[in-house]
Amino acid sequence: MSVATQLGLDDPHVGLLAAAHSSWSAWVAEHEGLGVVADLAELPAWLTSHPGERNAVLKVIAGLASPQDGDDVAAAAVLAWLLVPGASLVAAGKLTARAAVD
Repeated sequence: MSVATQLGLDDPHVGLLAAAHSSWSAWVAEHEGLGVVADLAELPAWLTSHPGERNAVLKVIAGLASPQDGDDVAAAAVLAWLLVPGASLVAAGKLTARAAVD
C-alpha cells in the first residue's frame, strides 16, 4: 500500500482532497499567487515545470494549512499530496534528500 493511499490522498474526488478541490477557487480569490492554475488537479504538473516559482505557491498553501493562519485541514492535505511523491522517492533511495532541496 502506498503512502498516498495510507494518508487517503490517492483519490482527488474523496475526502480532504475533494474538499480542497471545492475550496480551490476561493483560495485563489484570496491569494492571487495560487492563480497559476485554474484547477487544483493541474498543480502538480505546474510545480514540476516551474521550479523557480513553486516555493511561493507552496508557501501560500502552507499558510492556509498553518494553525496560526488559515488552519485549513484540506490545505494541509494538499501540501501532503504535493510532497508525498518526492518523499517517496527519497525513501526508496531513488533521490537523495540533498538533491531534492532547492
